[in-house]
Amino acid sequence: MTPEKAKTIGDFLCANLEREYSTTRRVIAALPDDQMNWQPHERGMKAGELAWHIATSDCYFLTAVVNGGFAPPAKMEQPATSAAIVAFYDEHFPPLLEKAKNLTPEQALKELNFRDIFVHPAVIFLNLCNGHSIHHRGQLSSYLRGMGTTVPKIYGRSADEQ
Repeated sequence: MTPEKAKTIGDFLCANLEREYSTTRRVIAALPDDQMNWQPHERGMKAGELAWHIATSDCYFLTAVVNGGFAPPAKMEQPATSAAIVAFYDEHFPPLLEKAKNLTPEQALKELNFRDIFVHPAVIFLNLCNGHSIHHRGQLSSYLRGMGTTVPKIYGRSADEQ
């Protein structure tokens, strides 16, 4: 892949991440504060942990892409409310995405090493960020359904919309 191709792909993926961001924050915001400890099974994450994982992972991947490498993840205490998780997400995700949009072709192509599991050009981690977020957002939306609360629209109307 050439640096120019990496940049073109990166621009496409950043536009997609920007579209998905509003949907992701809507699903996180739908989590009732009194259901933060709900989990569908003992081996599954609690709902609040899952929402926090989505928000922090999205920011972690973008931070690595814009900084040109993965640092050990910071230990951050999970907020007690979905509004606080959304506030964190709103504070950190958009500025990181703006920086990712401004990567040079060479930065988009730079190889990054994620825990010796994945070694790929930075642009590939934009795609991994998007897929990871969508996966866990779907998981959280199924939690919402299991809790008996309203599931917001994701791609088109939700069954909960009139």
